[in-house]
Amino acid sequence: MKSTGVQGGVQGSEGPLAARDRPVRESVRIASWLVAYAVVIVLSKRLLSDANLISLLWPPSGIALAGMLLESGSRARLWVGFFAAHWAANIVVGTPPLLAMGFATASALEIGVGAFAMLKVRGPNIRFERVGDIVALFGVAVLVNGMTATVGAFGSAVASGGGFAGIWLTWWISDALGLTLITPVLVCGLTAIQTRDLPTRRELLEALLLVVLLCLTAAAQSMIELRGGWHFYAALPLLTWSGLRLGVKGTAAACLWFTALTLTTLILGDGQVEWQSDEMLKPRLLRAQAFLVLTCLLGLTLAAVVGEQHRTASALRNREELFRSLIQASPVAIFLVRDFRIEHPNRRFGELFEVDLEEVPGMLMQDLSPPRQPDGSSSAARMRSCLANAERGEQRRFTWCYRRRSGETLQAETDLLPVTLGNESFVLCMLRDVTRELEIQEERRRLDEQVKKAQQLDALGRLAGGVAHDLNNMLMPIVGNADVLLEDLEGDQRDEVAEIIAAAERARDLVSNLLAFGRRQALASGAVELNELMRSMKGLLRSMVPDDVVLELDPGGECYVRADARQIEQILMNFVINAADAMPNGGRVAISTSIVEIAESERESFDSVSAGAYARLVVSDHGHGMTPEILAQLFEPFFSTKGDRGTGLGLASSYGIAKQHRGGIRVQSEVGRGSTFELLLPFCDEPVRASRPVDPTYQRPPASETVLVAEDDPMVRLQVFRALGRAGFNVLEAPDGAAAVDEAAAFDGRIDLLVTDAIMPRMNGKALYERLIRERRTLKVLYISGYSDDVLADRGVLPDGIALLKKPFSQRELLAKVYTLLATPVSGSSDTRTQS
Repeated sequence: MKSTGVQGGVQGSEGPLAARDRPVRESVRIASWLVAYAVVIVLSKRLLSDANLISLLWPPSGIALAGMLLESGSRARLWVGFFAAHWAANIVVGTPPLLAMGFATASALEIGVGAFAMLKVRGPNIRFERVGDIVALFGVAVLVNGMTATVGAFGSAVASGGGFAGIWLTWWISDALGLTLITPVLVCGLTAIQTRDLPTRRELLEALLLVVLLCLTAAAQSMIELRGGWHFYAALPLLTWSGLRLGVKGTAAACLWFTALTLTTLILGDGQVEWQSDEMLKPRLLRAQAFLVLTCLLGLTLAAVVGEQHRTASALRNREELFRSLIQASPVAIFLVRDFRIEHPNRRFGELFEVDLEEVPGMLMQDLSPPRQPDGSSSAARMRSCLANAERGEQRRFTWCYRRRSGETLQAETDLLPVTLGNESFVLCMLRDVTRELEIQEERRRLDEQVKKAQQLDALGRLAGGVAHDLNNMLMPIVGNADVLLEDLEGDQRDEVAEIIAAAERARDLVSNLLAFGRRQALASGAVELNELMRSMKGLLRSMVPDDVVLELDPGGECYVRADARQIEQILMNFVINAADAMPNGGRVAISTSIVEIAESERESFDSVSAGAYARLVVSDHGHGMTPEILAQLFEPFFSTKGDRGTGLGLASSYGIAKQHRGGIRVQSEVGRGSTFELLLPFCDEPVRASRPVDPTYQRPPASETVLVAEDDPMVRLQVFRALGRAGFNVLEAPDGAAAVDEAAAFDGRIDLLVTDAIMPRMNGKALYERLIRERRTLKVLYISGYSDDVLADRGVLPDGIALLKKPFSQRELLAKVYTLLATPVSGSSDTRTQS
């Protein structure tokens, strides 16, 4: 933490109020340093004057250097203040001004050069917790102090007439002792107070015990006289203990206390020591002061070394704990492998493989895998190869199939890295469970295929709808003219025309298959009972299969569905014909019905039908079966299992019909074991019986009835015009909706029926009828169209509950629809639309 003074540094996050108080706080701190410095100088000078003693310890130098190190933001002002305070303190105690100026200059030079040198070498945050800080302090105490002692001793010698050598040695060693003792005590103590790094109870007890032992040692020094004055070395083990146990703060304080006790006993033992003579200090005092300097430096160095070791060990422990925590918290399984054995797994490893980490020692890599991988290769052999490559320095990443303790398999992305720990080589393994990701990718791929298939089917369905419109318009004149010719011809010519009509009907059926495949054919929905439908079709189905194929019917309970019976019959015929074709040498075709409940888990097998109750129609055979490749293409348009003998639309149209009825189809087949086709249709709990269709009336209507025909295709319009005209109707014709409006406006008589194409240029059939009904309230309408139902629905050209005749239609179908409409009474409502 960066400090700017005794009371702590000003943080960058301080508020406006704290920022305004900052100069005041700095001034108070500077004043505190200067007052303490001056007071200690005065007290030291008084002691010299009163007791006529030389200064064996000079505390002001240590105070000044500590202030320069701590006050990073006010060093220049503080340095000037120390110079002035030193001069003023000397004047107060009676030192001549010139000599006081010399003393002040020497002291200012000492603390200025010393602080600059230490900060330059050690940086701004000197806390004497590093060995380098202690060495720098020793350099200042010995080298820089020697320079300033020379200046101070020269001035003192000139002023007092004393010997230069004695004064220099006294100055040098007393200042060195003051710097060595006082500076660390103040810096460490004030920093501890600032950072609230107070001693613990254990440290306080040890410090108290150390003080007692030092006091006892000092007392023993005064009672025991040993030759040569070496008895104060008895405290050396105690200071060593302080360095090992109490850190730099405790050691600095212990050294200061020991020095005070030692010097006190020396002064008491040696009496007054004058420095006015040229004599050197007594050897005993010199040795004591030198010993104290070295002892303090030794104790502080030892404390710094121990502190650095503790900090280094703590940092290593913290870093190790951090790495251990990171590895244990990793979502990836991490462990080491040596000689194919697993070592040091993390928590995720145990979760992934469902094992207790205490059971891992001794496990081999092959214990984590099934015997063989999905591609059939040996897991043990391949893993040995991968580990051997990794040991040679190759980093490997691959996806591997593993096995949990429960037997469940999982897919994991595996990374192998060679690592060296000490003199041992390992392979670092990292496993990331990607089972769910692969399942999601497979699901996404399957859904993409379904979407692509749906888009293809939709595009083909739209193409089928467009083709159906054009084909229906083309078939209209063929069917209409053939009907007319059929009525007037006999013999062979009649048969030939009948073949034309049959070919047109086959073409119409082909169009119907295209629309069924695209789910765009019109549905005449009603209640259909599958068992009844199956029984009614038995004779037809029997005639469609060879004699060596046996049909077996197995009806279940009542299976009512809401469907177009004709379309369901088409599906059943397609299933039976395919089953018979799969048994060229004869066999058995079984047809059954039942009610089933489809759960969420079974939806996918029926192409994602909704969950619920369904009526099921099953057709099975014992034929040659189909391969998975054929099954994958079975419902694709124009793909036929019969080769050139099939159109490839039978099963495709069946699939379209099932989906249009909100149902589904499932096929199960194995080569040589036959096939089973299952049709699901939503079950009706309360079947609604279909209403009896209105029997068409074929009697000639009165000749006064008028029909307006609006059709944009000229061939279709001509066929409708001729059919109605031959039937005796008064027929008005128009090529589009707008022309039909003009034609109706120009006709003064009553118009009974509007026969209009649903989609025409300029005005569609719906808009035309809504325009005419405003003035002709009894007008009825019959819509005709060659478009598929979805196109009509998308364009909104047909309202609900209308009479619609799909192209191509024969003359008989047209007249039956017209007669039925004209025979229906007109309701009181203005809406004269009627059901077909």
